[in-house]
Amino acid sequence: MRWKITGLIFILIIFLSGCTNFPGISAGVNQPQTVQETHDLIVIEDIRVIPSIVYPESKITVSFRLKHVGDPKTSEKVDVNVDVYDLGPCTNLNKKWTNPITLNPQETKYLEVELQAPSQDIVAGLPKKCPVRIKLSYNYNAKTQVEAYVISEEKFKRLEQAGKAPYYSPNQYIGIGPVKIYFEFAQPQPFIAGKQVIFLVHAKNLGQGDVEKPKGKSLDITVNLVGDKSICSVTNLQFIKEETRKVRCTWTPELKGEEEKMFYLVAEMPYTYVLEKVIDIEVKPLPR
Repeated sequence: MRWKITGLIFILIIFLSGCTNFPGISAGVNQPQTVQETHDLIVIEDIRVIPSIVYPESKITVSFRLKHVGDPKTSEKVDVNVDVYDLGPCTNLNKKWTNPITLNPQETKYLEVELQAPSQDIVAGLPKKCPVRIKLSYNYNAKTQVEAYVISEEKFKRLEQAGKAPYYSPNQYIGIGPVKIYFEFAQPQPFIAGKQVIFLVHAKNLGQGDVEKPKGKSLDITVNLVGDKSICSVTNLQFIKEETRKVRCTWTPELKGEEEKMFYLVAEMPYTYVLEKVIDIEVKPLPR
């Protein structure tokens, strides 16, 4: 994903060392100001059933469209697998697409499937429902970028002695998609070079579907210092009530001959997302 954060002056941190469970962070510490993209990514729209009134043994066409709602400047193409199942007394005649379906940001594709309504004997004089389920799944990578401001201990002391105690309110940019990653800091900024910094990361599912592990992998969050090293990694996370546990990371920032510097931290989590929509098609008995 190409990242572009306009209007923000970013110059960030150098974080951490280990990750363990951590129950909470000190209340009252000012947390990053957040800019958050939509939690929608791939959406199912404009579902239609033809004919509008379905009788036994009718052929039914269900059409719908998939849309990638992402911004081409900040999001990537997505390969989507789409299936139709759990048709009740109806049967599947023809699925008119081939998986995976590739969608570029802002692209829309129309899909349709032909079904067969049950016979009059199955309907047996009473309306029957075909609960047609449209299921889509795709892989994506949650990303969050946050800034942290580091100054030397000498400069911090000079400013304090001058009655100008420094303060910085960081910005946090959370990318598109149903899974969002959040940073929380235990100390206010600026951070002091050579002093340990503690922060938490955790993820939430804000979409209407379910988060699953990527095939052959676990759900992991890694935090990298842009242009430098990986500073934190935690594996085998689980979503409980649509949220992972908070993970504690530590970092001791160092400045090399500088009095102050900003760094970018980027947290990432690859995941598989599964979303379903149900259309109840009513099959009416033939008129007598």
